[in-house]
Amino acid sequence: MTLQKAEQVGRGKAHATPFPTCWRELLLLACWLLSTIGLRTLTVPDEGRYGGVAREMLLSGDWLLPTLNGMPYFHKPVLLYWLDIFGMSLFGINEFALRLAPSLMAWMLGAAFFLHLRRWHGVLIARVGLAMLATTPLYFYGAQFNNHDMGVAACIGIAVLSLVRALELDRARRSGAGLNRRQALAYLALGWAFCGLGVLAKGLIGVVLPAMTIGPWLLAQGRWRQVLWLLHPVGLLAFVAVMLPWMLAMQSRFDGFFDYFIVGQHFRRFAGKGFNNAQPWWFYMAFFPLVTLPWSLRIWPALRQVFLALRQGGQGAERFGLYFWWCAAVIAFFSLPNSKLPGYVAPALPPFIALMTLACVSGAGYEARLLAPKLWRGLLVFMGLACVVAIVVVARQQPKSTRPLGQVLAQEMKAGDRIAYVENYPFDLAFYAGLKRPVIVVEDWANKELLQADSWRKELLDAAKFAPELGRAVLWQKGRPGLLCHQGDVWLVGSKEAVMALPDFAGATPATAGLQAMLPGERQVQLWRTAGRACSSD
Repeated sequence: MTLQKAEQVGRGKAHATPFPTCWRELLLLACWLLSTIGLRTLTVPDEGRYGGVAREMLLSGDWLLPTLNGMPYFHKPVLLYWLDIFGMSLFGINEFALRLAPSLMAWMLGAAFFLHLRRWHGVLIARVGLAMLATTPLYFYGAQFNNHDMGVAACIGIAVLSLVRALELDRARRSGAGLNRRQALAYLALGWAFCGLGVLAKGLIGVVLPAMTIGPWLLAQGRWRQVLWLLHPVGLLAFVAVMLPWMLAMQSRFDGFFDYFIVGQHFRRFAGKGFNNAQPWWFYMAFFPLVTLPWSLRIWPALRQVFLALRQGGQGAERFGLYFWWCAAVIAFFSLPNSKLPGYVAPALPPFIALMTLACVSGAGYEARLLAPKLWRGLLVFMGLACVVAIVVVARQQPKSTRPLGQVLAQEMKAGDRIAYVENYPFDLAFYAGLKRPVIVVEDWANKELLQADSWRKELLDAAKFAPELGRAVLWQKGRPGLLCHQGDVWLVGSKEAVMALPDFAGATPATAGLQAMLPGERQVQLWRTAGRACSSD
């Protein structure tokens, strides 16, 4: 059977399955993703940082303004924080509540992926594809990690699949299939709305990557009229209505918001070389197959299918061409900037897993047959166990967490005590200690070379630009006296060397909690307590 004929069979049989039958698969996916999200402490810096921002928004009651240590924080947009607030409102301030957001977005992506595969290729391929996606390390761990990557991957994936469906309906309507025009416009609006959510998830890539995927794919088929149709006012209005209000609200409150968020965090960051995680241009070409094992072992059969489909033309060429180009466009785009992190290429997962799935199945619809079913099921069970075991191992080790320090601080500190971080910023400590006010951060803020790198120091300084008065109050220059001039106790978090070097500390008697923690890239930190003292106003 040719690929084109198989696709025609698959299209007819996919519609034979009633819609409600999908809920069994999607319920299992939800249980799978939620089963381990509360097992481990927050990973720092990312989970501690973003969870801390959402927690501050929840406590402040200002759900529009992200803040870091009380100061406006615009490194990333607001969608993740809203979802984190939703989780904490339901389940309290804990790890499970914070990781509900990435798990929810991963589930939405999996649901859209499953429904798309079922419509295009049949029920068997949809089930196989969903199982492979769920046990892919990059997808599973992305759903367990509270940062912005899974959110933007889900928004991009759902946007692309919705726009593709809109294009299908529009083309069928134009060919006289008698379809209602409103159906096509509804999917068009849905796709553009998820582009807007993608912008709120992680910035302009939320609309750039769907455009890079669908635009060239349509033009390669000579469907330029449909490229113009994608710009229908209904879709553009949906995009603007979702994306623009928050940005306008921030710009109205902070004059430099657009320059910092749009120019600085997008264009300068994309082209710059002063950011962390520098990797060579080929990094993702080597990395991506590793984090999609064992399914990436079918890459070569999948590429042969792509080339065969493109040579035969027709519907198979359109569909295989979409998957191939979508995956290639995402990986190529993120290979350009100097800074590269694993989660950046998560938007390439749906098309990649679709290709790997099709390489594991022959035929389509009722004629579809899984190749080597015993081997496939064995790999599926193995990957499921490997994913869970990895999470359990990490949970037992609790690496680089200040939870023990935070728990002592929460139990022993009194209202009015002063908290100061000395030459460090443990992002998760406020979360575990339940701190409700900004803390003092002691550092050599005058050292410009120290602040050039992309680090917590630069993040705090950037935030202080939007709240200079608060910045002067909490960002203490190293060597500045008066830290212990306080009526209550003063709690210090830092290494012994850094704390002992404080000018006020020589005459004090420290009382350590006897605990310590390791921070990424920092020295071992301890929790110190000393009584504040009266100081002359001179």
